[in-house]
Amino acid sequence: MATLKELRKRLMSTNDTKKITTAMTLVAAAKFRRSQKSFKNSNSYAKGLLSIFQQFFIYAKSEAISLPGFDLKKTKKKIYIVLSGDKGLCGSFNNQLGKAAATLARKDIQGGIEPYFICFGNKGFSFLQKIFPQNILMAENNNPKNLTLYLDKLLDLITKSGAMHSYIVYNKFTSPIKQTPICEPLFELDKSNSSSSPLFGAEPLSKTYIHQLMKDVLQSRLYSKLLESNVGEEGSRMFSMDNATRNADKLIDRLTVQCNRTRQAIITTELTEIISGAEALE
Repeated sequence: MATLKELRKRLMSTNDTKKITTAMTLVAAAKFRRSQKSFKNSNSYAKGLLSIFQQFFIYAKSEAISLPGFDLKKTKKKIYIVLSGDKGLCGSFNNQLGKAAATLARKDIQGGIEPYFICFGNKGFSFLQKIFPQNILMAENNNPKNLTLYLDKLLDLITKSGAMHSYIVYNKFTSPIKQTPICEPLFELDKSNSSSSPLFGAEPLSKTYIHQLMKDVLQSRLYSKLLESNVGEEGSRMFSMDNATRNADKLIDRLTVQCNRTRQAIITTELTEIISGAEALE
C-alpha cells in the first residue's frame, strides 16, 4: 500500500499533468479554427484550378500534345505522397495513416508493382522508414508554407514515375473526432469528360507553359490537402487532450479519496496508541 507521501506526490504530479493537457486543448482548439478557415479558402481555389487543368488535359488530348508524366500508360512504379503530422499526442491520427499507406504498398508488391513514398510529416516518415527504408524518395515537414522550396524536385519525381500513377494518402477530415485515411489520385481527372470537346485552347503552347500549369496545380492540390491534414491533426489533438484532462480529473478524485483515507487511518492509529499508552500508565 502506498504511503501518504507517495500519494501526495502522485496527486501533485497528476495536477501538473492536467494543467499541461488543459493548455494543450486550448492551443489545439485555436489552431484548429485557424486551420479550418485556411482550408476552406484554399480548397475552393484548388478545385477550380483542377477543373481548368481538366479542360487543358482534354485540349492536349484532342491536339495530340504530350504532357510530361501523363504519357506513361504502363509502369511498374507507384508513388504515394503521404501527408502525416510532425508531432504526436493526437490519438491514432498518424498511426492509422501509416498503416493505411503500408497496406497499399503491400498490395502493390503482391501485384508486381514497386511502391515509393514521398513523406510530408515526421511521423509518417518514421513509420514507413521502419518497413520500407529503401522506398522513400523524399521526406519533408508538413508545413504548407515550405511547399515552394521543394516543388520543382517533387514535380520532377512525379513526371519521371508517371503523373497518372501518383497518389495522395492523407486523413480526410470529417469531424474533430473522426479522420478517415484515404488514397486519391494526385491529378484527379474526371474520365467521363475526357472524350468531350475542350472549352478553351492555348496558343502559343510551350513546354514552359505546360510545366508552370502542372506546377501550379500540384502546388494548390498539395497545399489544400496539407491544410486539411493539419485540420484533422489539430482536431484529433484537441479531442485527445480533452480526454486526457478528463482522465486526469478522475485520477485526481481517486487519489484524493485515497489520501484522505490514508491520513485518517494514520490519525486513528496514533490516537489508538495514545489511548493505549495512557491506559497502561494507569
